[in-house]
Amino acid sequence: MTDLQILDMLGHLGYFCLALGLFKIAKDDGTGWAFRLLGEGVWVIISLQIGLWSGVIWGVLFMIVDIFGIMATARSKTEPPQQSD
Repeated sequence: MTDLQILDMLGHLGYFCLALGLFKIAKDDGTGWAFRLLGEGVWVIISLQIGLWSGVIWGVLFMIVDIFGIMATARSKTEPPQQSD
């Protein structure tokens, strides 16, 4: 297997994690943020390997958004529910 084929297979794994994460978030499952973070991490590594700096920069920015999503989900689980009057 060549390096390009390995990167291609990793790309499929990254996209799968991104899609699964989006699906889980749409279903109000906070674990989707972790899957998105993993998928973006895979694509940052691939982008580094092929020298695609736009992929690295945007991937890192999206990873930051995913981390905020994880933190917001964790925070909402520890706060008591709001009562409406």
